This record gives sequence, C-alpha cells and structure tokens, in this order.
Amino acid sequence: MINKKFIYIIMISIIYTLLILTFQIHILLFPFIILFLYLNNKNIVLTLKNTLMGFIIVICILSPWLYRTYKFYPDIKVFKNVGLSFTSEQMKWVSSLREAKKYNLITNDEFHQYLQSWYQTLDKLKFQYSFDGTYQKWCDSLQTLTAPVAKKESFITKTKYNARILLYRFKNSFFRKLSLSEKSISECIKSKNIMLFIPYLLGIIIGLLGLFSFIYNFKKLWIISMPFYSIHRFFILLEMKQGE
Repeated sequence: MINKKFIYIIMISIIYTLLILTFQIHILLFPFIILFLYLNNKNIVLTLKNTLMGFIIVICILSPWLYRTYKFYPDIKVFKNVGLSFTSEQMKWVSSLREAKKYNLITNDEFHQYLQSWYQTLDKLKFQYSFDGTYQKWCDSLQTLTAPVAKKESFITKTKYNARILLYRFKNSFFRKLSLSEKSISECIKSKNIMLFIPYLLGIIIGLLGLFSFIYNFKKLWIISMPFYSIHRFFILLEMKQGE
C-alpha cells in the first residue's frame, strides 16, 4: 500500500511545478516548502529525503517542457526562465513602459500599442531580444527619461498613487476583466455567459477553500505562511511601483 505521506509529496511537487510554470517567481518558495516539511515531521533526515524526492519529481515534470523550449530556441539561457518566454528582461521593459505612462511621457494609447506589439511578438524573437540586450536598451532609454521626474516626486504623491493602485489591484482580484475579452465578471453574469464566468468561479472557490483551510490549521501553518505572504506582498508592492 502506498504511504499516505508519499502521496502528499507527489501532490505538493506537482502543484509546485504548475506554480513555477504559471509564474517563475514561485521558484523562490522552495526553501519555505522545505521548512513546511520539517515542521510537519521535526526530523531533519526525513525532511532531506522528502525534499530530494520532491526535487526529483519536479525535475521530471519540468524536463519535457525544458527540452521542448531548448529545442525551439537552443540557448542555455532559456533554463534561467524555466523555459518560459516571459523573461525577466521583458518584465523590466514592461515596467519601464508603465512608469513612462505614469509620468505622462507616453499616452495611454501609446502604452497599449506598445503592449499589443509586445503581445504579438513571436516567442523566438522575445528570447532573442531578451538575450541580445535589445529589451535592456529599450528599458534604459525610457529610464533616462523617467528617472529625473521620479526624483522630483514627493513622498505624499507616491503614497497616494500607491494606495490608489493597491485598491485598483485589490478590486481587480475579484472583478478584473478577462485578458481575452473586455467583459468583467458582472457583465458575464448579466449576459449569462457561463464559459467566461467559469474561470472566475473556480478562482473564487479555490481561494475560499484555501482561506478556510488556513484559518482551520492556523496554528500549524502560520510559521511558513508569513514568509509566503511576505513574498507575495513584496511583488504586489513591486507591481504598484511599476504602475497600473
């Protein structure tokens, strides 16, 4: 009979791999997962065994995707982004665009034109522009314009702006528009568009289940939840800095 704890390790590994493939930054949660495993059994040797087992499972799941990406764009640098075309260089470029829009150095229409052009860029070109320094050059050119303006901005102005963005993003967590449509959750309900409403519903159900589970197991989970929560709050603040 398969050990129950072994099944948990497999499930954690699969979920962790899917999180990494969804958004690479989740790779930073690895030490907190080790901490969770240790707190669960208080045995260093068993924790190391479970960690090694989980690591092997994650690598096995990631390997086909990494192989596929390397075959698509044969450069070892693709492993840095776990084989995903949304590279850190692109994130910096988009952040620079948002900051330029924030300080009215580009119009809202120009901002969305840049974004649309970026969305439509072929993945192979995204890798190329990331690794040959193209995105970095574009980013630097914008930052030379935004840096002097950002220095003149008062603390109160920055605080007000960040508070507004925080509220905006909090609202979007529940009522944001779908990326593939211009319909919000309320519009989906009014138009009885079930297919567009399903992703919202699944997200709400998963979020509520996670919240109830956290409250129920608070004494066991709070130690590892605080670092996890801090990482996500850090990236929310980072997004706030980048703009709407």
